[in-house]
Amino acid sequence: MTAFGSSQLAILLGNGDGSFHQAATYTVTPLPDRIVTADFNKDGHLDVAFCGLSAVLLLGNGDGTFQVPGQIPQASGGQCIAADVNGDGNMDLLATGPNLGVLSVFLGRGDGTFGSRTDYAVGVPGSVPIDLVAADFNGDGKLDVAVADVGMNLIAILQGNGDGTFQAQKIIPAPKLMFGVRQLVAGDFTGDGKLDLAAREMCSRSSRETEMTHSRKVSSTGPGRPGWFPGTSMVMESRIWLRRQQQRPCF
Repeated sequence: MTAFGSSQLAILLGNGDGSFHQAATYTVTPLPDRIVTADFNKDGHLDVAFCGLSAVLLLGNGDGTFQVPGQIPQASGGQCIAADVNGDGNMDLLATGPNLGVLSVFLGRGDGTFGSRTDYAVGVPGSVPIDLVAADFNGDGKLDVAVADVGMNLIAILQGNGDGTFQAQKIIPAPKLMFGVRQLVAGDFTGDGKLDLAAREMCSRSSRETEMTHSRKVSSTGPGRPGWFPGTSMVMESRIWLRRQQQRPCF
């Protein structure tokens, strides 16, 4: 597990009775947004990939410990999933690029490394692709990808060719979600043998909820804050929604 805003991965080994050992921690990418588990080097042990401001891979030793995190070249931003999109038996990595408006595909070599990044445009100008899911949406036996765009409130479908490449996107307007699409889940919700999509919005509220805004001024004191210049300051604003006297964060 990871904590919001942290760059630490915590591994809690289970005792089999609902309790866990004390956590072991590993330093991974700053602000990890998605944890993915798969056997990327085909040694029979689960590995862990993280996507955040960058992407890293921790190869598993099979005993609950992991090797030193290794950077995945050319990967940055967004969330990621693992899937074999070219049918070669090796797990590939697919990631969104919110700052680039793309879906990035990294074909796995089966040894814990990946080929060069291939980008596919998703959304429209101003789009912010964030979540993604891989499934066979058109029933041709090849994995496709659906990408959620929180910026323009739409869903992009990229049909797979079965060789690790994808066709140009087809855009589906999302339901009337006030804050844009944040998360996608694929499943056969009607039992007709055809895959459906469920979409969750970025941040929702009901008539029983009240918005509270808290602002605080923070200053840059030097290196370590990407995009900030020393000596500058900015106001950070957080929104908290209250419902039935219970606080829940708005993500």
